[in-house]
Amino acid sequence: MNKDNIIFILVRPNFLGNIGSTARVMKNFGFSQLRLVNPPRNYLDAEARKMAVDAFDVLKSAKVENSLSDALKDINLAFSTSACQHRTEEPEALGLLVEKIHKENLTNDNKVAFVFGDERDGLTREEIARCHELILVPTEPTFASLNLAQALGIVAYELSRLSGLQNCKNSRSEIMPCGVEEDELMQLTCELMDKANFSRSYNRALVALQLRSALQKMRPNKREFDLLRGFLLRLNDKLSKCEK
Repeated sequence: MNKDNIIFILVRPNFLGNIGSTARVMKNFGFSQLRLVNPPRNYLDAEARKMAVDAFDVLKSAKVENSLSDALKDINLAFSTSACQHRTEEPEALGLLVEKIHKENLTNDNKVAFVFGDERDGLTREEIARCHELILVPTEPTFASLNLAQALGIVAYELSRLSGLQNCKNSRSEIMPCGVEEDELMQLTCELMDKANFSRSYNRALVALQLRSALQKMRPNKREFDLLRGFLLRLNDKLSKCEK
């Protein structure tokens, strides 16, 4: 496992203590790549330093982004975490996901991100839709809410736990990032959807989110992406000519 290709992303973290604790638990398990989306302005202040202990270097080197889209621009594979009320589909168990990452050598050629929402509301549905899959950390149903740093620590532990296992020789080819290319594909898909009257105005946004989610699950590599892009371009062109 290439730990430099594993990135932890905190979206709108509220509490300095959690931000500092996140840096500490990342360093506990050998991870250093942290990104913060709209953190508090004082995220490097004393409280965060105190909780980071000897991992302030991880916090100090964290990249700060204005949106999740910006934080995912160079990410090939992204996994979201969510509070129960946001789960609109069956999430994948963390342990099975980590085993798949190791088995397919996904971190060799791809940047893999784990995305965590803020402590109060978690990630929005739109933010979850920008990630390939939703993951589940099994907890006691009567008290399922995890502290942000603790949840990230469990993920970091699971990733680190299997890093000593022998990887399979066959690895999946590079997965296309979640950035501009994906947005272009979604724009082409929405154009086609409108031309074919596939949705109505009242549910267009929801249908687009569900189609994006389906695209994320495909995890296309560059060749697959180019084929799908060319196919959508040709369909859009044909329909435009028919409309004339």
